[in-house]
Amino acid sequence: MSNEPAVPQGMRGRISSMAALLVGVVVAVVAAISSAQDSPVVTLHEWRSFSPGAWKRVRVLRETFDDKGHPVNRTTAETTTTLVEIDENGLKLRAEVSVEVAGRRFAPQPQEVWYGFQGQTKGQVAETSRLGTEKIELNGQKFDAQVCQVLVRDGKLERTSRLYCVEEFPHVLRRQSVLLDLSGEQPKELDRLTSELVAWNLPYPYDRELLSVAMIRTVAVRPDGKTVTIELQSPEVPGYVVAHWSTRWDAAGRIVERSVLELLDFDTGADAARAPAGPLRRPLLHRSRPLRP
Repeated sequence: MSNEPAVPQGMRGRISSMAALLVGVVVAVVAAISSAQDSPVVTLHEWRSFSPGAWKRVRVLRETFDDKGHPVNRTTAETTTTLVEIDENGLKLRAEVSVEVAGRRFAPQPQEVWYGFQGQTKGQVAETSRLGTEKIELNGQKFDAQVCQVLVRDGKLERTSRLYCVEEFPHVLRRQSVLLDLSGEQPKELDRLTSELVAWNLPYPYDRELLSVAMIRTVAVRPDGKTVTIELQSPEVPGYVVAHWSTRWDAAGRIVERSVLELLDFDTGADAARAPAGPLRRPLLHRSRPLRP
């Protein structure tokens, strides 16, 4: 059984690009809200608080299954992502991915991509709006959240996201997103994503130190199945993501794929002369205010 969604072949790359705004390994978007109610909504990319030269290296172990639930393929990929440049409009990231399949390693092919601070890439149009404030409850604690809407268009594809935001890390307490295909007479829903902060101010061991992390659960529903991802984020690490565990099921409820991401090394960019090499102890330069109820 094919696990590809029932959409035109030419759209699949753009659908993946739009979905990466929320659930991609290399790039994701968080929001920070200005205290002035009449100011425009400002969205804060997870690399924006770091300097050019900041980088991280992660390893993703991925396993795919046949329709009987037997593992049929295992791959290991190491990705080094570097912040190349940043200005008032957006930033550019360089990603180098080395993949190992069946004991054979494929050399990395560097790619550079520009992102705007609403998560859009070149050719995509982003609009933001403020929808007011709302009290939400997480783990028995209530928060005053600023509700924002982010609309990203890419040709006939349109993703609308509603975000419930606070000033403190991890900034987004809850996110609801829908991707529509507008090419037909009626809009067609291609995916629906919901993410929510599960826990915060958790300790995570790294290089004989403890990072402060937030745990976020994301559920992505598409015509061909569902993906559930548990992700750990730290404001001390470029790109925020330090670990994730993800499982994808097909429409019949069978496991299709699962993956684990682990942080191997990172540098905040304070010392631009340091290139991605081996592990090294480093000061944690980007401490963030803890989330308060």
